[in-house]
Amino acid sequence: MNIRIFVILHCLALCCLAMTAMAETGITELGHDELQDIFTEIILANSNRPGSDLRVANFSSQPSSITIPAGKIDYRLKNQIHPGHLGRKSISLILLVDGKEEGKMRMSGDLHLYDNVVCAGRDLARNTVLSANDLQIESRDISGWRQNFLIDPEEAVGKQLKNSLKAGTVLLDRFLIAPVLVKRGDQVVILAQSDRFRITALGEAKTAGGKGEMIRVKNLMSRKLLLARVKDSGLVEVRF
Repeated sequence: MNIRIFVILHCLALCCLAMTAMAETGITELGHDELQDIFTEIILANSNRPGSDLRVANFSSQPSSITIPAGKIDYRLKNQIHPGHLGRKSISLILLVDGKEEGKMRMSGDLHLYDNVVCAGRDLARNTVLSANDLQIESRDISGWRQNFLIDPEEAVGKQLKNSLKAGTVLLDRFLIAPVLVKRGDQVVILAQSDRFRITALGEAKTAGGKGEMIRVKNLMSRKLLLARVKDSGLVEVRF
């Protein structure tokens, strides 16, 4: 369930609880779950990641519960919230009922950010050239990640694995290389073109490379060494 919908449903439940308590006893007790809902609502309202799957774990509060008069519950923050900060977050607030101060709280929780990432869909061997069938999307906690992970399978399709991966491993940029299309010593077609001209010549690859990589090529007619970009197997392109 989307975290924002989750919070709204819990807030509605909290309102119903307050109304029931007002009708029966005139007081409302906010326990762990209700206070965590308030904490989560505050964090989401001050987040700089709208629409993100931001979750709270290891919630605690001082006091752990509070009894207040029944009525419309609101709050006033006593400290500034840094919207981009993940990890442990603490807030201090004043609880208000019908606009009147009824108690002070300190709340803390661990903030975790989840996102859909590309993972290995099965055990994959080193040097595998990836297809869409090798990949799957999974939701993972990315809160502490500093490495470049993939969120679009198309970023991985056609790339070659530098090492073997277990099923479920998150794909990182550093795991992937462009598959070698031209090997050292291969004969290649050298293409030079512009809007007006298209010239081809035979060449010999002096270094290996994958699609989009720059390699050294010898023009077999002029005997000159050139830098060319690999376009396909046996095809490289030079700039005018």
